[in-house]
Amino acid sequence: MHHATHHAANFAFRSSITFGATLLFTRLGRYIESNRVKPDDAFYRIRNALDRKIKIISPSIELIETLVTRGNSALESITGLTSSIRNDIADISVLVMRFIDTKASALDPKAELLRRNEILEKMNDLLKKIEDVGIVFCNCLRSSLYP
Repeated sequence: MHHATHHAANFAFRSSITFGATLLFTRLGRYIESNRVKPDDAFYRIRNALDRKIKIISPSIELIETLVTRGNSALESITGLTSSIRNDIADISVLVMRFIDTKASALDPKAELLRRNEILEKMNDLLKKIEDVGIVFCNCLRSSLYP
């Protein structure tokens, strides 16, 4: 029973970050397609950078959460960071979904630009957060795995 619970928790952690990121990039892709966003546009560039960063940091997040579920208390202090990143991904995904839905109901150009800029700002903030915590994750994992 212990092994089944452990594997279920492990799968849930992995799925949540992967699922959230997949959902976000699906929605961003839909926005890019429907608006014919060009590759030199800031929205397109930030989306691609965020995709790369999330793919790089996801295994670290999964490893940290797995180790914490196995009882590694040394890493518990940074689980708040992993939750924060996961929540930010979900928040941006919801923002993009709302933007796509309201855009279909014809926002005026100024409101559309404000919403777009809000999404860009949140994506930039998430990029910065991932860059900042990447080093923290590496150092914590190194000290936890190789004391």
